[in-house]
Amino acid sequence: MKKAVLLPLLLIGLLLPFTACSDSDNSNETNPLVGYWHIADNGRIVSLRIEENGTGKAAIYTYNGNEWNIDNLPLQYTIADGHIAIKAGNDYTLSGKMAITGASLSITDNGNVTMFTGYDGGDSIIKILQMNIENNFTQGGGNDAGGDDDGNNDGNNDGNNDKDDEIIILPSVSKEDLFQTEAHVLAALAATYINIVSFEAAQLNLENIIITGKDMTGVPRSITATMPEIEECWTNAYKAINQCNTIIEYANEEYGKYADEAKALRCFLYYNVAHLWGKAPFITAADVDIATSLPVHEQYELFNIIYDEIEMLLPYFENSIAGNYRIDAGALLAIQAEIELSVGNKSVACELLSRCQPNFSLSINENQKELFSIFGNKITLYTPKYVELLTQEAQAAENLPALWNEKSGSSYGYWAMLKRIGKADIEYKLMPIPENELTFNPNLTQNPGY
Repeated sequence: MKKAVLLPLLLIGLLLPFTACSDSDNSNETNPLVGYWHIADNGRIVSLRIEENGTGKAAIYTYNGNEWNIDNLPLQYTIADGHIAIKAGNDYTLSGKMAITGASLSITDNGNVTMFTGYDGGDSIIKILQMNIENNFTQGGGNDAGGDDDGNNDGNNDGNNDKDDEIIILPSVSKEDLFQTEAHVLAALAATYINIVSFEAAQLNLENIIITGKDMTGVPRSITATMPEIEECWTNAYKAINQCNTIIEYANEEYGKYADEAKALRCFLYYNVAHLWGKAPFITAADVDIATSLPVHEQYELFNIIYDEIEMLLPYFENSIAGNYRIDAGALLAIQAEIELSVGNKSVACELLSRCQPNFSLSINENQKELFSIFGNKITLYTPKYVELLTQEAQAAENLPALWNEKSGSSYGYWAMLKRIGKADIEYKLMPIPENELTFNPNLTQNPGY
């Protein structure tokens, strides 16, 4: 059987060993392997759907220069002693030691590493990867990994198209090498957006508890420093921040626009961290352990850093990335306006808001069943309606909470607005710092009321 090559896709953060449960293990913990994973290179994209019961499906997308061919294959896998063996159809096999951290799945066999990236199972990420492969093809690179320019996807120059070939694994590569291609950087960016969805869902759930005394599913709750949702929200924020830092630090200079997008996402994340907790560590390097004694910045310091970074980013954003499910210039201007509103500079906020028409929401796939049941197909963030409400706040409109409930269609920003106009419970203007973080980082102190 002929052999083709798939390069490793993505390495984000420190890979931690994952050991599967044995047959005698009755634990109800969620299996982190279950879900969707993808890898792409050399004109081919492989998407795996892993089910709990040892089965699943594989979709293999191959580009021939004119159109995409898709093979949908049944999948079976087994796990023993931390090793996994995957078989899809008759040709696709993969086995080795498994490790999972965040949105990364590595399978290592004799020093060779195959790296998959988790995603929501939707078409949007696959389409981004397809567009990148198509662009490379039209620019002369093709998907001819063999380099003989014969128009065939012949990675080993054996004269055969590798569509029917067995897949083997190349040796492990460094992060620097992994981020040298646009496909890898885009995949890392897509994984970052997925983790931001998790952070935003956790944030909105906590804010709903503060405002209504119930979580997003309607269960009565109260906020405490020891509740797992607080730790989850904090952890999700810094996990996404680390992914941004990884892209910024390792992406090839040729793909600087994606590093700028990661910087913009980091501003969005830190703005919300400052809004939620007031003070927090500010980390700009990749792979920094958050559970250590890190310097802590006060809210006003975080706001100043965010504001200045957005000011530097705006010239690159205003004529580039459109919004929808990616951050845009309008969202960045709106964040600056929110910071101005927080310190009472309403006229400056009005000027900023007059310049922006944002269109930034976060996509949720129906396969994310719990989130989909709560939020539908997206979490709405920065929209023209949101700007209209911020403008009314800057103009000191009356009955702003009622206007917000009538027009916004989203709870994002509602608690922040209540705090700015003095309508939030004074005792709970900040979330509690997670108790574990107080133990790890002596520079952190608990917020009032907890």
